[in-house]
Order: sequence, then structure tokens, then C-alpha cells
Amino acid sequence: MSDDVPTAAPWPSAWVRAALEPAILGALMGGPLHGYGIAQTLAARGFGTLRGGSLYPVLARLEEAGHITSHWVEGQAGPGRKDYALTDAGRAEYADAVASFQALGAALAGLGAGADGAAAETLTASVPQEVAR
Repeated sequence: MSDDVPTAAPWPSAWVRAALEPAILGALMGGPLHGYGIAQTLAARGFGTLRGGSLYPVLARLEEAGHITSHWVEGQAGPGRKDYALTDAGRAEYADAVASFQALGAALAGLGAGADGAAAETLTASVPQEVAR
């Protein structure tokens, strides 16, 4: 992927790229979305503005892995679009990824904790709740 993955994301673009697959799966937890809807959902959660050249290859990989499905929806007043939906395997992959990222965050926080763990508690308390979820 190119460096144009996100624009205006609060995290480094490499982090966004690393989290993009589970982020897309998470965006689909609420139900099927088309690509633009996924991009809007992720932008609202701090992932920045994703370009099609970054989003659609990931959607293709997720579909090939069996984590999502897609189907064509005919447009009523305009062009049709492809909607993406989460599979049971995608739900399981999302849960595993979230648990892994949480464990990584705890490990990072623990590195600065020293013997008493105070720094880890401070770091964890400073994470916004919508990001921590």
C-alpha cells in the first residue's frame, strides 16, 4: 500500500495500515455497507480519509479469506454498488484481532510501568473510551 492510506488520522499511517483489516471488519459489525460507507465509518472513528486504492484491495483480501461477502445492489436513481457483509469467520477474526491489539497495548504500557505498574495505569486511563473499545 502507498503512504496515501489515511489523511488526517491521529495515528501514524503505518499503524492505520496494520489495523485496517480488523477496522474494516469492525465497521461491518453493524451490518452491510458499501465501500464509501465503510470509509465514512472508519473516518468517523479516527482512521482518516481512506482512498479507494487502499480500501478496495483490503476488501478483496478479506473476501478471499472468507471474512466478508459481497453482492451487487442495483442503484435506484444512480449507479449500482457493491455491498459488503461480515461472515461468522469475519466476526471471529475481528474478536481475535481486537484481543491481540489490546494485549499489544497492555504490553506497550507495561514497558513503561516499572515495578509498580503506575505508568501503565496512567496510560490506560488516558486512552479515550471509544478508542479503547
